[in-house]
Amino acid sequence: GLTGVGLGVYHSGIEVYGREFSFGYSDDGSTGVFEVPCKCAAGVMPNITFKESVVMGTLNRSRFELDHLLQRLATKYRGDTYDLVRRNCNHFARW
Repeated sequence: GLTGVGLGVYHSGIEVYGREFSFGYSDDGSTGVFEVPCKCAAGVMPNITFKESVVMGTLNRSRFELDHLLQRLATKYRGDTYDLVRRNCNHFARW
């Protein structure tokens, strides 16, 4: 497989205030932004295995401000706009 040569397809999420958020496909026009317990995305996507956490810095926003940002992102990241190569969880995790 790909992992034998150091390659793979990786899932990314963002962990903030003990909550993990990510972006995935849905075909009903609803948001693709979802929340799972930290490091438990396998509950939503059973074929993945948690690999590592990478500290990216700190968020200088309140929980209220985070929720407001996520509401805005939820409208921008509809599930039917997901594309495995061009618009996926890794792109979402860069916001």
